[in-house]
Amino acid sequence: MGLSLRSISALSLIAAMLIAASFLGYTYAVGAYQRTAGSSPEAVGVIKVYGPILYGEDRDYLVRMVDYAVKNDTIKAVVLKIDCPGGYVDAIEEVYFSLLKLKAKKPLVSSIIGLGASGGYYIAVAADYVYALPTSFVGNIGVIAFLPYKAWPYEDVVETGPYKFTGFSRKEFPSAVQGVLESFLKAVKTQRGERLRLSSVELSKGLIYFGREAALYGLVDEVGSSMDAVKKAAELAGLERYTVVDVNEAVKGGGVLLALNAPSAWNLKTLKALRYHPAPLYMYLPVEELIVEAPWNYSKALHTLTMGAGKPVVVVDYVHQNAFFPNEVSVLISRLTARGCTVKYAVEPQGLEEALKEAVAYVVISPRSPFKDEEVELVKDFVNRGGRLLLVHEPSRSLTNGINSLAAEFNVIFANGYLYNLEKNYGNYRNIVLDSFRGDLTKGVEKLVFFTASHVASKGNEVAFVGSGTTSSEGELSMIYSPIVLAGFGRVLAIGDQTFLEEPYCYAEDNYRFISNVADFLVGG
Repeated sequence: MGLSLRSISALSLIAAMLIAASFLGYTYAVGAYQRTAGSSPEAVGVIKVYGPILYGEDRDYLVRMVDYAVKNDTIKAVVLKIDCPGGYVDAIEEVYFSLLKLKAKKPLVSSIIGLGASGGYYIAVAADYVYALPTSFVGNIGVIAFLPYKAWPYEDVVETGPYKFTGFSRKEFPSAVQGVLESFLKAVKTQRGERLRLSSVELSKGLIYFGREAALYGLVDEVGSSMDAVKKAAELAGLERYTVVDVNEAVKGGGVLLALNAPSAWNLKTLKALRYHPAPLYMYLPVEELIVEAPWNYSKALHTLTMGAGKPVVVVDYVHQNAFFPNEVSVLISRLTARGCTVKYAVEPQGLEEALKEAVAYVVISPRSPFKDEEVELVKDFVNRGGRLLLVHEPSRSLTNGINSLAAEFNVIFANGYLYNLEKNYGNYRNIVLDSFRGDLTKGVEKLVFFTASHVASKGNEVAFVGSGTTSSEGELSMIYSPIVLAGFGRVLAIGDQTFLEEPYCYAEDNYRFISNVADFLVGG
């Protein structure tokens, strides 16, 4: 497929498997099959797919076993015993298409004896019939992808195109990832056919189903063991007397498969390291690793910055471990300096009071430490004197306690979690579209795109609204939400997304126009 570009070293693509590692205790192992004695030369072959498929050796070993089963005239049917979280995208697809060729010649039955999630489920659906244990984990259809790194130009390196290093536009990358999801969904819908009782929207949520649930929804055909699967395979092949052949034993040379099967081997650091690997991947990741790993590593490496040389003055907060770099808000800063402003970064707590004395606006972006009581009173006094306050929260980088320690004083609360829409979005379910507005702040704006945004609660002060079908990740409730509010008698603007300020995302739909309007708001225009 198009995304399996081994020359792209900056990209690793994974299917999401976000479940607690402790749940693995629910999986039951079934004993390995051995060759059995019998007068009939006809056999049911068993191929064990255990652990992630990460290396070329894993892929080739599985394909060799499939090829062995195809060419061995003694083997009349095949059972896949699956306890697998997936692997590299191209490896999973190679195994999947090899299995389809096997199925065209001989009956194929899958038995999910533990984990049949993500790429593991992708492999399972190639079969004519799928079993799962009552507590097997089944499904988790979906994709996670790391954005390509930004490539900086070097005079002593000559590349022939702007995307030669990365392979993708960061702005359009979510749409490319959506295409991978569509391929996954197509495989499931094609192989499960009328047995499937879940819509594409429901499947794309990435949910895990226990085996019994999976059978009810048509993700698998029946609850049963691997022994049931062998009997089913023999039945489909019309066998009454047969032996059972362990294909893994017959085809030696696996070795790597199972080497990193322990859940402790996978964490967010592992994923980030694999971004340099030349192939995309599906893989398992315990959810607690996402919680423990900090989404933003704060570094107070910023020197005192002042941009512009005129009046009025806009102060940007960098006192509260704010989770952004100045270059990420350069578009907003440029709009302010174009209006004759001087933009100053406040980097020391003791200098904040003095800085606000000459300022017309105060910008607070994703603080990771809360405001102290005396700082809150200082900002309240600033707003009461006519100053403008911009509050911006990025849920992918900071928790809400920092921003809400100040926002709550103006009857504004940033909600936990993020908003998503599985049907109406900008290339990815977390990229929400705002298309309903009120007030002068959105003058000239017809559509905005926010990238992982929280909604903001401030009754009666909403400025922009997301469409129907949008859901909160925390409340799991679909309703009309507003990620932008204007409170504090029109002097406090709260926005539940930071990414839209950054290039290239600021050029999506009417984002740039809205940023210009925000600049006007800050200088009192």
